[in-house]
Amino acid sequence: MIKAVLLLRRKPGMSREDFIAHYDRVHAPLTLELVPGIAEYRRLFVNPGPTPFGHPDAQLDFDVVTEMTFASQQDYDRAMEAMRDEKVARLLGEDQAALFDGTAPNRRFFATESVSGTS
Repeated sequence: MIKAVLLLRRKPGMSREDFIAHYDRVHAPLTLELVPGIAEYRRLFVNPGPTPFGHPDAQLDFDVVTEMTFASQQDYDRAMEAMRDEKVARLLGEDQAALFDGTAPNRRFFATESVSGTS
């Protein structure tokens, strides 16, 4: 399993509510339609205000943690090939420009998930 993680900031002037609505209703479905091989596409929207466990308010420079999971290297490679297609790149790029802050740091990384706990 391959997990790609992105820390993304919304476009300046866009409300949190509009950002979440556009990401969930437009950008994520568009991505899933155009990019094969994504097993799971998860968005964790940062809540403003107090942080967990009594820590002071966070001063974060991102609004969402996006996780894309691929079942195999082959699925990931297929997704990357699709993203290089001129039409796919243009459609995703146009929507990304309407949604994300293009001046924000471009932070993307692979992660290995380890889960503990009970149901």
